[in-house]
Amino acid sequence: MIAIGQSFWQQPGTFLQRIRMLCYPAGLVLVLLACGCAGEVSLVERLGNETWQPEPFQVASLTGQRDGTEVSFAIELQGEGHRRLLVRGTVVIDPRARFVGGDWVEEGGAEPRSGPVSSATVDFLGGQGGRPSLGGQFTLSTVQAPLYRLNLKTREMEVSAE
Repeated sequence: MIAIGQSFWQQPGTFLQRIRMLCYPAGLVLVLLACGCAGEVSLVERLGNETWQPEPFQVASLTGQRDGTEVSFAIELQGEGHRRLLVRGTVVIDPRARFVGGDWVEEGGAEPRSGPVSSATVDFLGGQGGRPSLGGQFTLSTVQAPLYRLNLKTREMEVSAE
């Protein structure tokens, strides 16, 4: 307790306690900020030397069409210069979203590449009151091994004209 006429700095034995009380919330905020920033991942990563390295791509378009329980989608990613990735896939809702397959093509790079797409995690929001949304982590492989990883935050799809 602080006596009348004295500040808490003048109270014996309270100086360290007050410092601790002031530092604890500040330290907690710093730890929370560090944890929040550590989770950021690149949109596209390439597997090299057994580690995933960021690749400079941006989403150019995300289109899709829902037909009952099946959703087909196409993602166009624009890289540096004329380099781009085209990813196509299908998600089935039964009742949860499940990725069932897809393929990808890289154009404008040193050599054209393509292969199958797989995904262990996919997010689909049905678009009640708005457009459908898609997100998840997709692995783009060649015949030999995984090459790219697409970390797509859930975003609205433009309705394709199919």
